[in-house]
Amino acid sequence: MIHDNVVNASDVKTIQFICLISVQELQVTGITFTNIKTTEFTVSWTAPIRSSYVSRFDVEWQSGGKVVSATSPQRVTGLTPGKTYEVKVITNDTATEPGVTRTTYTSKQQAAKPSIPGDVTSSSNVEIYRIIKTFHLFDFSARTSSNWNYIYKYKTTEFTVSWTAPIRSSYVSRFDVEWQSGGKVVSATSPQRVTGLTPGKTYEVKVITNDTATEPGVTRTTYTSKQQAAKPSIPGDVTSSGDDLDALDRYINIKWTAGTGVTTLYRVKLFDGDTQKGSRDASFVSTTFNNVLNGYRYNVYVTARSQQFHGDYLWSEAKVSPIKTKVQVPDAPHNGSCNSPTDSAITLNWNAPSLPNGDLVRYHIVVLNTSNDFQLRDKTTGTETQKVVGNLLTKTNYIFRLYTENEGYNSTHFYQVSSACKTRAHMSMKPENLRITNVTSRSFLITWDKPIKTYSAENYGYVLQVKDNKHACKEEVLYKCSDCEGSFQVSELSGLCDQNKQPDFTLSKAQLARQLSYNASLNPSINYTVTVTAITTEGRGQPATVTNGTNVEAPQTPYNVKVEGMTATTFDIKWSINGPRPGQTLYVMILTADTPAKSKNFSVSGFALREYKAFGLQEYWNYSVVVMAKTSVGSSISAVTNKYRTSPAAPGKVSEFSVEPHPDEDFTKMKISWEMPTILERNGVIKSYRFENFEPGNVTATTNFQQKSPGYTYTKTVYVVPEEQYTFRVYAINEQNMKGEHITVTKMAPPGVPLNIEESLLIDVIELQRDKTVSDREITITLVREFFEESTNGKVQTTGLVVCVNSCDLQGVMTITDVNAMENWSGASKKGQASYRATNSDWLDKATIQYTLGRNKRDVTNIEFIVGSEDCKNVSPDGFCNGPLQPGTSYKFVAFTCTNGGCRLSRQYGPFTTANADSHCSEFYTTNSHAVIVGVVLGLIIIILLLYAGYATYLIRRYRAKDEQEIKFGNKKDRKSQTYVNEIFMTGSASNTSGNFNVDSGVENVYSRLDDNVREDKTTYESLSP
Repeated sequence: MIHDNVVNASDVKTIQFICLISVQELQVTGITFTNIKTTEFTVSWTAPIRSSYVSRFDVEWQSGGKVVSATSPQRVTGLTPGKTYEVKVITNDTATEPGVTRTTYTSKQQAAKPSIPGDVTSSSNVEIYRIIKTFHLFDFSARTSSNWNYIYKYKTTEFTVSWTAPIRSSYVSRFDVEWQSGGKVVSATSPQRVTGLTPGKTYEVKVITNDTATEPGVTRTTYTSKQQAAKPSIPGDVTSSGDDLDALDRYINIKWTAGTGVTTLYRVKLFDGDTQKGSRDASFVSTTFNNVLNGYRYNVYVTARSQQFHGDYLWSEAKVSPIKTKVQVPDAPHNGSCNSPTDSAITLNWNAPSLPNGDLVRYHIVVLNTSNDFQLRDKTTGTETQKVVGNLLTKTNYIFRLYTENEGYNSTHFYQVSSACKTRAHMSMKPENLRITNVTSRSFLITWDKPIKTYSAENYGYVLQVKDNKHACKEEVLYKCSDCEGSFQVSELSGLCDQNKQPDFTLSKAQLARQLSYNASLNPSINYTVTVTAITTEGRGQPATVTNGTNVEAPQTPYNVKVEGMTATTFDIKWSINGPRPGQTLYVMILTADTPAKSKNFSVSGFALREYKAFGLQEYWNYSVVVMAKTSVGSSISAVTNKYRTSPAAPGKVSEFSVEPHPDEDFTKMKISWEMPTILERNGVIKSYRFENFEPGNVTATTNFQQKSPGYTYTKTVYVVPEEQYTFRVYAINEQNMKGEHITVTKMAPPGVPLNIEESLLIDVIELQRDKTVSDREITITLVREFFEESTNGKVQTTGLVVCVNSCDLQGVMTITDVNAMENWSGASKKGQASYRATNSDWLDKATIQYTLGRNKRDVTNIEFIVGSEDCKNVSPDGFCNGPLQPGTSYKFVAFTCTNGGCRLSRQYGPFTTANADSHCSEFYTTNSHAVIVGVVLGLIIIILLLYAGYATYLIRRYRAKDEQEIKFGNKKDRKSQTYVNEIFMTGSASNTSGNFNVDSGVENVYSRLDDNVREDKTTYESLSP
């Protein structure tokens, strides 16, 4: 503790005088901010040189905040998190002019710490991406399995899972997402939000495909899975207090509360401001740190780790808690010294203690004489390390003891200063009426009067000093008495700017006693401090001081403007300008761009600047530059430079990019087109383009295109499978081989209407089955199966047959929706409509394959279908049914087949007429069969008779030749001398009800085929016709 000694009032002599102090001597310095929190921070400062003149300090900040009679460090509270404040430390001077309070201030900006954000509530907040690609093999080459892209947006109780649909996505009826603990989303869509999770827990997430198309009536499922943890919750506050934070042994214990959910590890970090002092991993809610200071503020960061998933973890956001270790007794100051003694005061300087062990409050000074007798006590206002100790006796030696006070204790030890601590003899009082007038931008006039009292027989002259705001001497003038008794040596004068200075003016004693003046030559817009001291036998006396600034003037014209350091979007602008500094100077760089790019303006303050980096420029573009200098009273502008071009950069996206079906309606092709990037996206000279096609199965095809003239449209036609996903990418390449920005489109190849095989194969797709009975209720027809299975333009979705009475009016039937909206048999029967759809969804699977027939070099499969063969009593009124036909009615049939791109309708076939209700269709069938059998038998008999006749002819000829004793063989060229075996071919059909065998009229007569002869000779042989 510091003990006061009793001092007699009679021992203290007080001399009252008025001393004008400069603004700089009253301003605080070294403003710093510590303990920065969301709603408060602490501001500290160093007291001014003339702190004894300061009655109090005030701290003021924006929004009306103010602390009167503040002490350093000062806690500032009630702030808005994240907001920046301009903080002023105001000095109040009531000593310089009694009855008048003079104020000045020093300010500095500081932001409050932002508050911790809440939980993530939208996909725009914290996002961590994990991407995998995998295939689950099916027995049909994984074409219904997905190529998964998982993109998780992690939160404490939810995340989002995304995936890419499989190649054969048309086979998938739905996706399900399933995870542990029984969670499931049926009919999920990507991206899918998964909620209700436990923070920090790891889940195995399955994305399940349901395939109902591969095997009709059977749902096949498969899945791809991946583990993922929910984000851990933020740990609770640090709860350490008392002895936990006692750092006498350099160790402290950190404790905190656990968050909700699952945590497998905590990571704790200790920070001193922005500097990390240590890091610890802890399995429980406590840990220790060493090498910490007493009474010191730290920030503790605690994060929680999730369960493991695929060798990885998620970490929570950090919980930040400020702590302060326990305050202890501080060390004493050190390195003290006595400086600038006067006849009544000595300035003490020292360094802060090495271990303050808490927040410093102030310093105490005990003044002793050389006999160690107590003289007086003094103290600093705050934590400044300089103090002018006054009320001292002239020409007296003193001892000073320095103590430290922190927020809890005073130091038990002190630092003692005794060397060079002696006051001077009486000095001259300060000159009177020091004033500055006639102020311009380059000068002002200084005037003053002699001191009231010099404490010397003679006034030997004056020292006038003019210092700028950086305490540099601008002018120093020495006045010397020419007729005084005695004189002074310049080398003996303290505080001169130039110790070799010679007197500038020699004046008489009478002249020195009058008012003196001096016109100082200065520079614009600078605050100058003028000091005048009288010179006596004791040297320089007390100073008279006044501060005043010169005026602002217009700047000189910038010149020698040039551009260097070119990049694609920046360059450096450099210039020259003549001084002196005219005042607060603003430079404006005006960059004029070629159209259509925008011109740019940049501004920067500070006369000393001679260069500026322009940024955000258009790549590979021309700019001209001028530099303008401005002050508050005028401006000047440089000449315009030549044009400078920025460097090339990677091109931007191509323009007019489109992916469309092929214009000739060939749905096995797609047309991709684009044009060169827009003029401001070219960023250089474009050389070529690269087109990339990512086909199903991750097959990539690449095509290069050379640059054409502007306005040229580049096209690429690719072969596709309708309803498959394709990804197309295009980018430009410039002369520097820089790859431009990609433009990528993923698109499904659109389906189209099935192809028309009636025209391409020149076939009829519907025919009457002629060997079957046409009854009064049924008609058996033959259909070409390939018509219903034509899938070149997309997967077939539905097929069928439309039955029409007399004729079909199917205008407007173009899509599956139109087909499904057609009238069914039941509705047509009730409403008496002329057409209806006679088939349901599985009719084709029940049709009977009849035979395969080669037509136009292609085999087609014929199937048999009986129109009118179903009993529709048990079919729902809305269902399609092949109900019985009406007797004696003429019908036409139209086949249809549909994809998702539309429906193909066949031509109308018919008319096909049902039998009358009283006709004998069964007798027709029997009689007609008997006629065929009789015809076959008669044909065989005729062949046998012809063979017999031919053999008889042969025998007769041989017999005749034998009678003539000569057998002659005919010339092979004599066709009448040959022997032939005849084969007969028959054209025609059995078609009448009488059972007679006839050849249809209008067909070619049947001729015998003659071995080794030609058909052209018909004179020798008669035609074989009935």
